[in-house]
Amino acid sequence: MPTPVPKVCAVILNLADTPCLLECLRSLEKAAYGNLEIVVVHNGPRSEEFDKAVRGASSRVSEVLFTGYNAGFAAGSNAGMRAALSRGAEHVLLLNDDTVVAPDFLGTLTAQAEADGPGMFGPRIFYFSEPEKIWFTGAVFDGSVCSFTPPGADLTEAAWGRPEPADTDYVTGCCLLVSRKVLETIGLLDERFFLYWEDADWCFRARARGFRCGIVPSSRIWHKVSSSTGGEGSPLKTYYKARGRLLFSGLHAPGAKKKIIHEFARDAAWLLLKSGAPDRWRKAWAYIKAVLDNYMGRGGGRGLVRAAGGEPGHGN
Repeated sequence: MPTPVPKVCAVILNLADTPCLLECLRSLEKAAYGNLEIVVVHNGPRSEEFDKAVRGASSRVSEVLFTGYNAGFAAGSNAGMRAALSRGAEHVLLLNDDTVVAPDFLGTLTAQAEADGPGMFGPRIFYFSEPEKIWFTGAVFDGSVCSFTPPGADLTEAAWGRPEPADTDYVTGCCLLVSRKVLETIGLLDERFFLYWEDADWCFRARARGFRCGIVPSSRIWHKVSSSTGGEGSPLKTYYKARGRLLFSGLHAPGAKKKIIHEFARDAAWLLLKSGAPDRWRKAWAYIKAVLDNYMGRGGGRGLVRAAGGEPGHGN
């Protein structure tokens, strides 16, 4: 008899873009992996129409959860992961709703996780709009300034190469396969982050306990980058990435905090004094508010509309 494959439960968080989510689910329906269930978490009120549409997009959907409000990426994902564990998942797959996947991505990813032992593993991720261009294939951390460099990003796969699995300082929560043993050892995502940097913190906590974080380049997906936060340079993204970086620094690179605040002050001054961008005031305020909120110990979803000039989103 063939050896049974481990049970994987994918957790997909959704805020507002139902068509994007349904396309993601349809791609997962074609995944060549038999032992897969999907838990969808909607960061909003219950909707029978939404529930019906989601279940109609993939027969693998086993549960649809509604948080009732925008709980953020960390808390929303945690709700889904608790459900996944209760359903007996041996591995949990965090997957952005603005992705589409190759049919063999999960089998390749899970096989590597099983071979290497408990850990966190991610695929090579490409831009959906430019399918040959790499968005993420690992990252290197510089603790002196608390920042990550993503080698290979914005190159084509042919130009970058490096097809073998490799260690990485973190795996993006856009697509992250985590073993049950890791979850039981280090716990879930830190909900103080709300949005951005929570995946990096999670990986650092895992690595501190001896678990591996790795990229599996032969596993491939495509990402519609930042569709849930208004684009790469939105005030909303500026606020959350700035606040999350300060919190992460306090936890993992405390010596970099003064440098980060100086960097944010410089960027805010440039926006106010030299930039001609129409949203420069909101982006400058996002930096200032991020520093103030970190200093006051404010996490989660507090002060978001005033900080970023719009409703909070989620995504990686």
